[in-house]
Amino acid sequence: MLSWLAVNPGWLLILDNVDTPDALTEVDQLMGQLAGGHLVLTSRLDRFARQVEPLELDVLRLDAAAAFLLEATDARRHKAADDDAAANELADELGRLALALEQAAATIDKSRCGFRQYLKIWQANREKVVGWHSRRSPGITTRSPQRGRPRSIN
Repeated sequence: MLSWLAVNPGWLLILDNVDTPDALTEVDQLMGQLAGGHLVLTSRLDRFARQVEPLELDVLRLDAAAAFLLEATDARRHKAADDDAAANELADELGRLALALEQAAATIDKSRCGFRQYLKIWQANREKVVGWHSRRSPGITTRSPQRGRPRSIN
């Protein structure tokens, strides 16, 4: 990979979930070998090398999050009379986090279910799903969204 990046300038490399100190150490070493492109990394950590420019992202506004769900699933979801309210409820339940909303929309679209059905599935499996992160990242506290309270992602 490093050889390819070296001879193909203008690349964009995304390193997602750099959420442990060991992973951050690896990224710091990798950055010294990269030139000619851009690196985006996502992390819940807040201590980076000096050359990393942090960009704190906030969650979406509730109306924007619900509008995204409605638009992204319009062609294939099972529609109901209360879709506007259900989209708001689902967006709030998912903490208005862009990635969670995208994953929900993709699942709703693929399974052709409605917002209420997806919400029931999510609520029945939430603790298990949130637990996946905790098991993969020892020493990192899971910051799961709380309904109605915006959370920032570093």
